[in-house]
Amino acid sequence: MTDKILDRSNGDVSIDQYHHYKEDIEIIKELNMDAYRFSIPWSRILPSLEAFVTIFHWDLPQALEDEYDGFLSPDIV
Repeated sequence: MTDKILDRSNGDVSIDQYHHYKEDIEIIKELNMDAYRFSIPWSRILPSLEAFVTIFHWDLPQALEDEYDGFLSPDIV
């Protein structure tokens, strides 16, 4: 798909916060901000960790809400 992009760049690396956090902190100081929100992926901390994807994260599809009455039902499990 990179043949569609003039400089052949791709989205493999986005803002690259992992390598640029020191620059980010300097910018935050210059802007007189007092907070910096960031994430560290588990794969950086525990490279041998096997990740599992979950579909549910405090969200319930409407069909399941309708069928089981949401979290009020013991059948939702």
